[in-house]
Amino acid sequence: KISLYYLNQQEKWEVDSTALVNGKFNFQGKISSPEIAFLTLYTGNFKHKPDDDTNKVSFFLEPGIIHITGTSGQLKKAIFSGSKSQKEYNSLLAQYGSITTEYNAVSHEFDAVNDQLNSAKKEHKEQKILDSLSNKLQALHEQYEVIEPKYLVADSRFITTHTGSYVSAFVLSLDHLR
Repeated sequence: KISLYYLNQQEKWEVDSTALVNGKFNFQGKISSPEIAFLTLYTGNFKHKPDDDTNKVSFFLEPGIIHITGTSGQLKKAIFSGSKSQKEYNSLLAQYGSITTEYNAVSHEFDAVNDQLNSAKKEHKEQKILDSLSNKLQALHEQYEVIEPKYLVADSRFITTHTGSYVSAFVLSLDHLR
């Protein structure tokens, strides 16, 4: 099963899903302007997938026909065609490149340490162990604070070369949240 979701102009989540039939799927609907959207391929249970999961991808959904070509199990590497905004978004993602790699490494480590801390709390481990894990989490949080400005530099570079772009507007909304 594959799910599509995006935030509409009324800031409400639109969610749809469909089955893969012979490796193909189809969604139909109406959208008035480009919106960031997400596709997630579920191959078992429907639990949340992290952003860097190979079966979850963000893309720009816009009026018209959008074709997606890829390999099952590697949705993240799919190629989108038929969307001007997606071409611009691909350019932005290319600028992010090593920043995203660095961010994902810290994110995975943060999640692992956080899980260890939660387990240690449930098991009533010594305070020394809890403090050590908390200190690791703080150090990882500080690494996030070093990475975030790198995204802002890439965003600024993109926006100045793509004025009037829906992707630039999206980036500005993200920068507001950072």
